Amino acid sequence: MRALLIRLARIGGEPVKLKPAILAVLGRDQLKRIVASLEVADVDRRSADAMREALAQSRRCRRPFVVDATPPERMIAIHV
Repeated sequence: MRALLIRLARIGGEPVKLKPAILAVLGRDQLKRIVASLEVADVDRRSADAMREALAQSRRCRRPFVVDATPPERMIAIHV
């Protein structure tokens, strides 16, 4: 799934930045799990936008981790 997703992101015009695209489709509960597992500090876990921003800026949150933590039905939503 990961190789297919990366290949799809590079087809056509400009490359898609996968990390922000994936974070954009994740729900609050999924974001909370990722924030907790990466032990991201100083983030308001009540706000999905705050968690997305913190994860987008986190160097610990790498694209392979986000791809593996994302349910397949959410991955399809990125490319529809």
